[in-house]
Amino acid sequence: MKSTWSCVLTLIITLCLSGAAHSINLVCPATNSTYSVPGNASASQIQNIVSGVSPGTTLVFPSGTFAITGTIFLSSGVSLQGSLNGDTVFLSQTGQSMLAASNVSNINVCAIHFDGNINGGSQNPNGAAIFVERSSTNIHITYNLFTNNASETDLTMFNSDYVFFQGNASNGPNEFQPVNIWITDGQRHGNIYITDNLFAYWRRNAVEGGEGNGLGAPLIDWHVDRNAFIEDAGVSFAPGGQESVALYGTSLQSANNTIWGNSFAVHNGTCCWAIEIWMPSTSIEQNITSNLLTGVSVSRCPGCEIENNAFNNYNTTYNGAPLNQDGGYDHTEWVGSNVWNGNWVQGWPADNYFAAHTYGAQPPVNQPSPPFFQ
Repeated sequence: MKSTWSCVLTLIITLCLSGAAHSINLVCPATNSTYSVPGNASASQIQNIVSGVSPGTTLVFPSGTFAITGTIFLSSGVSLQGSLNGDTVFLSQTGQSMLAASNVSNINVCAIHFDGNINGGSQNPNGAAIFVERSSTNIHITYNLFTNNASETDLTMFNSDYVFFQGNASNGPNEFQPVNIWITDGQRHGNIYITDNLFAYWRRNAVEGGEGNGLGAPLIDWHVDRNAFIEDAGVSFAPGGQESVALYGTSLQSANNTIWGNSFAVHNGTCCWAIEIWMPSTSIEQNITSNLLTGVSVSRCPGCEIENNAFNNYNTTYNGAPLNQDGGYDHTEWVGSNVWNGNWVQGWPADNYFAAHTYGAQPPVNQPSPPFFQ
């Protein structure tokens, strides 16, 4: 496990950041006090500890495997940290969510390997390694490893703010959908950071979410930045999903969203979409794709701008272009100059969809989130 974790961190650092690989130490956030969890603690004992310690405490788990036989409900101000050697494993026994944060705040989950245990236990399609809901806020999920969540997600989030999923690795081939984030209450929600992660060999969409239930919720400061997405054309995909990033929304009050500085690569052939975007006011900049069917698929997206991306070895399925439309397209985005197979191309040339493309006004460029790795 230790060598696997080191490899994962190396991949994240090498692939997610611009320039040369960075050397970092694995550091989890500090709190006021710590509590050492016994190595033989059961899920119920862990729950009692979580419920019993004071806010501002970090529970420190030693190396070893902890059988998670039921959902552990997190408390405000109580954080969980695994061994910094990377060999603390939470092993699902039921397919239920392993951790749940419901109407809580100020929690860090760091340096834990969440194993969904595809070969043991009954998998629950509604489960997640970590489940966040009901206006939870300031939830940091950092430097964790997720494997074998074959019919679950790594993170599912509903109606919460200031959620940070950063520096993690979701490593298939037995990963269903790493990140699933939805706003279903019609209220403004924001400051969602899915950044500096490695997503490898999932089966549905790697990062999917946005506004749900058609209630027009404003989405503010959603950032999917500097991640590495690696897929294999030979993987059997779940029905309805072959994308890396799929974000949806309708509210014209949405603002300051970015899909910035990511790399998208397919091995062993060509497949999949890198980005599907329906979320208004999103800047799509500095992304690199290789061997994908399409780089960006656009629907109604006022205030979106697509510029300074590189699309390499893209498939010519969509009229020879790395850009395509996906239902509801109404010419409200703006396309600047991007690199198509080594050549700078201005805009989106006419194709069989439209005799000529028209665009909305050039919007301002939203700035990406600060790098997680320093």
